[in-house]
Amino acid sequence: MSATTLNRPMSPKNHEPRLIAVDLRSQQLGYAVFDGPDRLLDYGGGQLRPGGRAGSDLAVRRIRQLIKVFAPSAIAVKRPERHVAASRPGMRIMVNAIRREAFRHLIPFRLLARDEIREAFSPFSAANKYEIAAVLAEMFPELLSRLPAERELGDPEHPRMVVFDAISIGFTYWHGNGADVPPPD
Repeated sequence: MSATTLNRPMSPKNHEPRLIAVDLRSQQLGYAVFDGPDRLLDYGGGQLRPGGRAGSDLAVRRIRQLIKVFAPSAIAVKRPERHVAASRPGMRIMVNAIRREAFRHLIPFRLLARDEIREAFSPFSAANKYEIAAVLAEMFPELLSRLPAERELGDPEHPRMVVFDAISIGFTYWHGNGADVPPPD
């Protein structure tokens, strides 16, 4: 990250394009907000219980808040796997609701496949989501304290992984779109 990036005042005329990256689970949402490819502005996650239409409404409300606060240039969402979308129709409802919200605000919307995310992290030899999370924590040191330990076989996934998955979507969006800015040191 260059000194000019760090010292540049934030104003509507001189900020990088903003991205809201979203990872959806059947009852959970993770998000990350980027100001250009190398500046993580905000991230978080939350429950979407009970799921389905009610969960979709909660997801859209959260995305609407993020749009209002951050005025993004684009929204990227991880494409649900076919078997997940088929077995959990609420996932498709949530993705379509977020797509409609982006369209309503004239914000470009992009779905990213899991393979695209893996490809974006292949130069770092990150083979699984915990290795990807470790790479992201090196890029964005503010994440180090939030990095969950790799789970043991049979253990449930740590709830914070949804946030790291959202950040990986944002990284993939920037570096999959041919951004000429290298990842942060």
